[in-house]
Amino acid sequence: MEPMKSLVPMAKWLLRIAVALIVYGAFLNTALSFSFSGAGYYFALAMVIFTILLLVGGFLKKSSMTVISGLVILVLSVILMFTGGISLGSIIANFATAAIGFYFMARGNLG
Repeated sequence: MEPMKSLVPMAKWLLRIAVALIVYGAFLNTALSFSFSGAGYYFALAMVIFTILLLVGGFLKKSSMTVISGLVILVLSVILMFTGGISLGSIIANFATAAIGFYFMARGNLG
């Protein structure tokens, strides 16, 4: 069976929506708390901002915003995986966002 290449744009939007839902569930309450006391707030705020930029980048012709947003999401997810000790729960919780960030860093808006 041949792959359906016409469905690739829809799959990329589903990935964008998936990372938005993950970030919404995991980081939005922390980002909206406006507690500037800890690093967790800044990580959550950056994840929310760059996820929004990833969604906006999908509407642009140039892919630079998508690539930069994917890079930042990847880096933040990897940092969050390993802060506070290496635990399987932390790795599992942040692996999906890291993988999606890596994909958009590598591909941008192509395809």
